Amino acid sequence: QLTVTFITAPSLGSLTAVVTTNAISSGSAVQVANIVANTTTALTSSVNPSVFGQSVTFTATVAPVSPGAGTATGSVEFFNGVTSLGIVTLSSGSATSAAINNFGVGTHSITAVYSGDSSFGTSTSSVVSQVVNLGIANTPTFGTPTATANGFTVQISNYNGAFTYGGTATAGGTVAISNTGLVTVSGVAANTSSTATITTTRTGYVDGAAQVTATSLKAANTPTFGPPTATADGFTVQISNYKRAFTYGGTATAGGTVTISNTGVVTVSGVAANTSSTATITTTRAGYANGSAPVTATSLTN
Repeated sequence: QLTVTFITAPSLGSLTAVVTTNAISSGSAVQVANIVANTTTALTSSVNPSVFGQSVTFTATVAPVSPGAGTATGSVEFFNGVTSLGIVTLSSGSATSAAINNFGVGTHSITAVYSGDSSFGTSTSSVVSQVVNLGIANTPTFGTPTATANGFTVQISNYNGAFTYGGTATAGGTVAISNTGLVTVSGVAANTSSTATITTTRTGYVDGAAQVTATSLKAANTPTFGPPTATADGFTVQISNYKRAFTYGGTATAGGTVTISNTGVVTVSGVAANTSSTATITTTRAGYANGSAPVTATSLTN
């Protein structure tokens, strides 16, 4: 049987890939089991694509069909495209190790050849498998999130347009990612924490993922009003739910101007006689969504 085990050099991290075992049937031509020719297996670790000439150390052993059946020979050869990266010849009962250089990112083929043993001649079998050595994952990193009324936004600090980004979010949130790496989480209730998981994919690279969590703004203070009172040049109206912790502002149509007292009385002035005006009253406060509401009244007739 021929068993090939690959163990990475220290520079590649903790990557181990067992190609498989060639099962040999005595008294017949060499048969191959548990390995499929021209199949592709993605290794679960990665290398740094910026470093050329990574090396992989492998250990291979070859044995005859059965004890005392004679000698067996074999070899393992690595290819990167059409270039041979190295070949090692194996002899019966031995374990041979060798370093294969330039085993970097990309698809590499392994040819394992079993040359039989003296019990049934010199029949030879060659099997080829492929391994894909993936580039290191692009794991997103993030800036400081900014809370919004229905979620948050956050910039991907290490955004790389060569990768494809995607995302999901908890608490009912949906994720959109701009072509500059700005993540927008929306659909989250007020004052609710949501965790977005941002993923990266790219052909030839390990998939990446990272999480970022933020809490949406507290609910807005939306003004409500009592009944308006018409004046000669506009109207007045009380904000029913006035709260001094918020900052109030306002604008008005029909040329009106707005002032708001420290008790929540809105005064619209500067409106022509017998003219309708709509005042839009706004509220702001740190940590809260902005609020606004309109109120309409008609000034007195001359």
